[in-house]
Amino acid sequence: MAIMGGAIMPKLMGHIADLNGMSAGFIIPLICFIWVTGYALLWGKLSGSTGVLGLASSKGH
Repeated sequence: MAIMGGAIMPKLMGHIADLNGMSAGFIIPLICFIWVTGYALLWGKLSGSTGVLGLASSKGH
């Protein structure tokens, strides 16, 4: 993720901005933010964990 975000995506954004303008170049960060948001929302299904739904917050240690 860091390699894509730091090395490849800025070059791709610059290439699209050179061809179509800076406004069009910002589609790349938008796609990345959508990807990360989707991953976060689907994490429960992807990991198979139940999350914090089974925990009772009123009980002590």
